[in-house]
Amino acid sequence: MAGFSSKGPVVGFGQIKPDVAAPGVNILSATVRVGGAETNTATMFDATGYISASGTSMATPMTAGVVALIKQKNLSWTPSMIRAAMMNAGTNLRQGNGTPVPDGTQTLNQQGAGLIDAYAAANAKAMMGVGAFAQSSFPAARSTNICPTAEVNIQPRPLCSYSPSDPDFLASWSFGTVPIAGVIGTTTKTQTVTIADVRSGGGAGVYQLSSSAVRNLPTGVSVSFTDAGGAPISQVEVPSGGIANFNVNITVSGEAVPANPTQIEWYVTASRTDGGQTLRMPFQYRAIAPTVAMFAPTLNNAGNTEFSGDPATDINGNYQLTFAATGTNAPAKFRIEESNNNGTSWALLADVPASQTAYDINGRGNGTFQYRVRGLYTVENGLMPGPVSAVKTVTVDRRLEGDATSLIEAKIVDGSLSLSGGVWQFDQILRNASSSTSVFAPLRFVITAINSNSGTVRVKNADDGGNGVSSPATFDYTSQVGADQQLSPGESTASRRLQFNDPAGEMFTLTVMVKGYFPDPAGAASGGGAAGAPSGGGAAAPSSSGSSPGSGLSLPGGIRVMQITVNPLTKSVTTRLL
Repeated sequence: MAGFSSKGPVVGFGQIKPDVAAPGVNILSATVRVGGAETNTATMFDATGYISASGTSMATPMTAGVVALIKQKNLSWTPSMIRAAMMNAGTNLRQGNGTPVPDGTQTLNQQGAGLIDAYAAANAKAMMGVGAFAQSSFPAARSTNICPTAEVNIQPRPLCSYSPSDPDFLASWSFGTVPIAGVIGTTTKTQTVTIADVRSGGGAGVYQLSSSAVRNLPTGVSVSFTDAGGAPISQVEVPSGGIANFNVNITVSGEAVPANPTQIEWYVTASRTDGGQTLRMPFQYRAIAPTVAMFAPTLNNAGNTEFSGDPATDINGNYQLTFAATGTNAPAKFRIEESNNNGTSWALLADVPASQTAYDINGRGNGTFQYRVRGLYTVENGLMPGPVSAVKTVTVDRRLEGDATSLIEAKIVDGSLSLSGGVWQFDQILRNASSSTSVFAPLRFVITAINSNSGTVRVKNADDGGNGVSSPATFDYTSQVGADQQLSPGESTASRRLQFNDPAGEMFTLTVMVKGYFPDPAGAASGGGAAGAPSGGGAAAPSSSGSSPGSGLSLPGGIRVMQITVNPLTKSVTTRLL
């Protein structure tokens, strides 16, 4: 195909153009010997009376000559029939050895129905196309993008009425533009096609139907054939002197054609089973994205994690996403997507109703996960995915709670011990006294009992409100551990102040446990969001580890307690491990 060859389609994709292709490169033609005949690039006269030239000036008279030969042999044929005969008999362009190139080498908007075959067209026994032959009145208007129905008030209408843009029979069909590209949904378009015997029985017989892809028929786009009642068929029978109708259906999943636009092209071929006639007809369908106002939703930092932020850190693989719509057009649904490869690919977790603004993630194993949310907007053929939210990240570092008392040394900060107004207070740090075991946050210092002669000593400032007598009193050292969330061997926390009501100013003894977290031995990486995860409130949970605190752990000394004695007489605090 010459690079300078004109290409279709017509405006609006209402018809496939060109109808056919013809030789037009380096054609040796008769010309004037002298004179001023010129093209836009060279003169067209030659002293020999012949010239080799290229362009429409060569291809058009070639085609006109074929039309004349067809008309000479078939005097009763109308212009529409002659055009249909040439189109039905068209082949793909040919290689140097004369064999046709494969389908898809040229698009329909480059070659139309194909290279004209004068002999095959002049001797056609049947024709295939849309419409009907030899109407007794002017042809009825066909609804196309270039010639809309009368109900569409577009004036003037220069291409409508009875012009070639509105033929009574046409051996090609364009479904025009369809708003389906990128849509979560499927649509089917149908066109009735006629095969007519034009040789008084010579074109009758059983025709096998097939389709062949030219451009963009991926999985999710399919062509099928049905009868008038919608039943699937693979062949039709044309009676002598009569016609047979069948439906050409194209079903398109919008997710199979995400590019906007996507030009879909194919041929339908009807081959008579005895080999006596083969008819081919081009079809075109232009998938475009629907027009709708869409807005990126807001996605908040993951919630219900042990350590907030972006990225947040979660230690049990269970957390929550919260989101909200923005803009002036509300989506019908939200789509939640997850990546476990730093956004290289994304998997669908769920599509949830727009009324749902939270989604639980459950059972994720160790790893880093990214999340994004988009709105799904109602359009003609389904739902259109909108722009994505900002990405939020969660690092899952699965940990199990265990007794860390035997690993921890409680130390009082020098000069911090005081008794005033019946209140004892001191600043305390926790040091990892082990040689090889790290303790991870959350880290809690829990006073489980207080012994004193009067029985009146109580914890005053526990984080959980406990007093150490009727209820445990917990001091959370998580914020004092540091940004790396772990207390390495020999490392100390920052200090916390502990206060005790001691109205009698007496000596008292604390019984203490230190609770920390340790790597979950079964917390292998998982997740990534399997497509088809439940669309309810939570992602599918991989099998998780450790069903009880400390499960699978091997800590020195088992469960231990720490005894701390506060002596007001010596103003000292002593600690020992029991």
